Amino acid sequence: MNPGLTELLGYAAAGLVLATFSARSITNLRLIAIASNLMFMAYAGFADLTPVFVLHAALLPLNLWRLVEARAGAGNRPPRIRAHGHQTEQHLRRSLDPRSQGPGARETA
Repeated sequence: MNPGLTELLGYAAAGLVLATFSARSITNLRLIAIASNLMFMAYAGFADLTPVFVLHAALLPLNLWRLVEARAGAGNRPPRIRAHGHQTEQHLRRSLDPRSQGPGARETA
């Protein structure tokens, strides 16, 4: 392959890594990371960079697996709780209230 095209492929792969940091959802992050892995594997193959190829060949199935997990768990997420919001305060009050512990709960001194 033309050395200029190989270098361009490497820059494109690096650009995809950079794009993962702007992803707002885990699904988009994984999709971009998978594209990055494939692009880096192509780049490493053309540039004869075995360690880079091996790294991205190992990361690819991990990213695929995490994507499957993210998509499977999308409907099972708990509601978002704000760090300093009303929901967090209510949750803490309920969890610390001895009456909400149930009949089998023991009191500690």
